[in-house]
Order: sequence, then C-alpha cells, then structure tokens
Amino acid sequence: MTFSVSVKNDIYSPTITIYTPEIGDIFIDFPPIYSIAVEEPNLNIMWFTLDNGTTKVTIADLTGVIDQSAWDVIPDGHLTLTIYAMDKPGNIGQNSVIITKRSTPEQIPPAIPGYDIIALLGVFCIVTIIILKKRTN
Repeated sequence: MTFSVSVKNDIYSPTITIYTPEIGDIFIDFPPIYSIAVEEPNLNIMWFTLDNGTTKVTIADLTGVIDQSAWDVIPDGHLTLTIYAMDKPGNIGQNSVIITKRSTPEQIPPAIPGYDIIALLGVFCIVTIIILKKRTN
C-alpha cells in the first residue's frame, strides 16, 4: 500500500495596493478614509500603523476610516501610513503612503501682504478730505 501526500508551500507575501489616501494628501480635522486591495488567497489578518510600527491597529475591511483614537495621538506633520497583511503561513506584505496631518487649516495670507488695509483706507480718506477742502476754498 502506497500513500501520496501533496504539500503546497506558500512562500509569497501578500501584495497590497493603496488607492486612498494618496501621497501628499492633507487631513485637517478627520482621519483619512482608506481604500486598499490585497492579493492573497490565504489572507489571515490586516493592520495599519501611523507611528512607524509602534502601534498596530487591526482592520477587517478593504475600505474604511482610520481609527479616530489612533489618529488623535499622532502629532501634526508628515506621517507614514503603512498597511500590512499577513497570510496563514505567516508571510507579511506591506505598502506605505506619506500623508500630512494638521490640527488647524493653513492660514491664508492677507490680500495685500505687508500692508494694513485699514491704515491705507484711513490715509486715503484724510487725503481726500484735504483735497476737497482746498478746492472749495
């Protein structure tokens, strides 16, 4: 009696594509919405990090919103959102995107940089009054 055993060895890491957020996107008040694709027939678990791998936040869906509590503890500035996926044999794939977090919107410069519009209007009014008084005399 002979037996035959077939063993498949999965040596390939999951492939992750990040559709959103895109490189350079800026987020002010709310965390980003993510949309990813994972190519892996034996997918086991997915997670992301915002702090270079220190804090892992598990995700179950290919689309969703970055966890608000994880977003709130990250300081303003450029950060790397890294998405990870692990298959059942333990192979890990990852992909990253650099985005920017701001707590306040970017300040819009004044219409005429370097000049105080109120002061200019005041000077204009005084000069106009002087010219009108000289003409009427």
